[in-house]
Amino acid sequence: MKDSSTFTTSSISVLLVGEPKSGKSSVMMAFPDLAIVDWDLNLGSAVRRSIGKRFTYCQPAVADDGTRRPDKDQWAFAVKESLALCKDPLVKTIAIDGLGNMCVALCEHIINEGQRAGGNKTGKMEIQNYADLSRLLRSYIMTLRSTGKYVVVTSHQTADKDEISGAMRYFLAIPGQSKDTLGGCFSDVWAVIKRPVGLDSEKYEIRTKADSRHVALGSSFEFPNKGALDISDKTSADIWRLLEPQILKK
Repeated sequence: MKDSSTFTTSSISVLLVGEPKSGKSSVMMAFPDLAIVDWDLNLGSAVRRSIGKRFTYCQPAVADDGTRRPDKDQWAFAVKESLALCKDPLVKTIAIDGLGNMCVALCEHIINEGQRAGGNKTGKMEIQNYADLSRLLRSYIMTLRSTGKYVVVTSHQTADKDEISGAMRYFLAIPGQSKDTLGGCFSDVWAVIKRPVGLDSEKYEIRTKADSRHVALGSSFEFPNKGALDISDKTSADIWRLLEPQILKK
C-alpha cells in the first residue's frame, strides 16, 4: 500500500475522437516531451501546424529499410517500443496516433498466434478471439497509464441507428465490444471538431461535454471555456498554454 501523500492527479489519459482531418493529431501534438507510436502515417499536416515542436516517433508499419513490416509483426514491435518509452525519463507523453490501425495489427497478431498454436484454421478473427482483443487492448492502455505519464490516443468513430429509439449511437471505429467500452480506460474523452464558418473558413474545437454526435465525452478537470475550446489557428504551444494550468490544478 502507498500513502496518500504520493497520490498524483496531474497526469491524465485522453482518448481523442473525431472525423478524419478534424485536428486530433494537432491536439495530440500539444502535449509535452512527446513520443508518438504512429500507426496512421498521417502526421504531416499536424507537424506543419506545430511550429518548432520536437518529438520522437516510431512507425510499426514501416521496417528499418523503409519497406512495410509484415502485419503479423507490427503489434510485437509496437509493444517493445512502447515499453521502452514507459521507462524513458525524458518522455512525458506517450501518444498513439491511430487506434483503428493499431487494432487491425493486434487482430493480425492474435490470428498469427492462434495459427502457431494450431487453434485458428480460418486465418480470420474468430468469435473467441474478440475476448483476447479486448483483454490485450485494455492491458496495453493500462500499462501506459501506470507510468504516470500523459497518455493520448486518437481514434475515429462510427455511427449506427438504435433499433428501439431510432437515435444515432456513436462508437469507436474498432472491432469487438471494446468499441463501446474502451473509453472507460481513460480519464478523459474529448471530441475534436472541424466545422465550416462562412464560405471559406473553418473552426476547430475541442469539446468535452456529452452530446448526441459523439461517444461519451468527459473531462477529469475544469476544462477551459466550459468544455468547448476554440483551437482555430493555434499552434501546439498555444493549445498547451490553455490546457496546462487547468490540468495542473486537478
